[in-house]
Amino acid sequence: MMAVDPITDFDAFQVELARIEGEADWQALARTLREALHDLAIADAPQVGGRPKSAVESELWGRLGRLYRDRLGDTQAATTVFELLAARDPRDVEARAALAALRGEGILAALVAGDGRPRTVAALAGALGLELTLDDALLGARGTMALPPEGHPPLSGDVTSVSVTYDWDMFHEYPVATLEDLLRRTVREWTAVLAHPIAAVETVLTSAFGPPRLVASSRVFGSWIATSTSNASTALSFYPKLPDWAVAAPDTATRERALVELAATIAAGQDRTVLDRAAASIPPSCGLVIEARVAPSPGHVPKLAIELVPAMPAPELARVLGWPRPVGRTLAFHRDSWHVWLATDADGDAPRFERPSFGGWSVTATLDGHPRGRPLDPAHRGPIGDAYELTSEDLVRSLHVG
Repeated sequence: MMAVDPITDFDAFQVELARIEGEADWQALARTLREALHDLAIADAPQVGGRPKSAVESELWGRLGRLYRDRLGDTQAATTVFELLAARDPRDVEARAALAALRGEGILAALVAGDGRPRTVAALAGALGLELTLDDALLGARGTMALPPEGHPPLSGDVTSVSVTYDWDMFHEYPVATLEDLLRRTVREWTAVLAHPIAAVETVLTSAFGPPRLVASSRVFGSWIATSTSNASTALSFYPKLPDWAVAAPDTATRERALVELAATIAAGQDRTVLDRAAASIPPSCGLVIEARVAPSPGHVPKLAIELVPAMPAPELARVLGWPRPVGRTLAFHRDSWHVWLATDADGDAPRFERPSFGGWSVTATLDGHPRGRPLDPAHRGPIGDAYELTSEDLVRSLHVG
């Protein structure tokens, strides 16, 4: 239990932080910051210490990231924290600069060398060329977006710091990173950061890939633009303005039926042909964006990535797919690591948890941030390992099957 409640007495909490810092007890300071951030995440108070709660959260996240980086030497934890800060506010210059430094100069070399996957310098050069073109197109709309110049790092200089490296984890899901893959990752990053000047993005895509209707993965672009804005109301108001190559507004009944049919189709087999056929059978109007992927190692089953556009309330998704007792749970201290789990009773003991399934396969259903419901165990000082009830405000944006 924390000695001082940051929500009811933030000034006293600041004094407590200063005391711990003065004792140079860095582990205790990190633990205190984590507990405070957990309490703030589930608090209803719009203000803390006379300031907006979101501003206080950003300040504490920044302090935690610097603590991991400068005092504890935990670069992985620091990277996770600064990623969260950059996602909260893409114009957070400190977070983006910290990420560029933490990821280091070895990233480009790793992209070229890969881990058994062919990536060439020419392919990277092509991706960076599109990066520069897209950068010019998007920054040309800065005036209408009220984006300050310092809010968007320039692409000149060290090429390892550009956003083609920001989606590093995405490359692990592809056996081959072709030029088109690199270009698509680049486009996704910029649309996620700036989101709004769609006409400029469409012009660049047309130049790079030809007419939009000929782009095989055009629906993926549309879905990411529709869901990548930081606040749901912006995404909903902006969605109708997407170009023709974006996903059409889905019909709820069609989407539910498509999910059930997709699960049944996938349950019939685990080879690439089944996944391709399942993905091809889903109408664009249902609002599912599906991509079949094959794991690079021999013997691994294929995987299916499903994006829900717009996001779907977790209880509704659980009802459609027959998931009993869904809860929100995380095994990592990261905003994007909250997933849907199923709670099961074990002979009257505390609940145990298991992953849900989709067509007989294990599913990772990612929640949009911290669950809004009550904790199953109020005494648990999570969030790691903790579980929460799910409400209609808890949205699922993606499913990874396999």
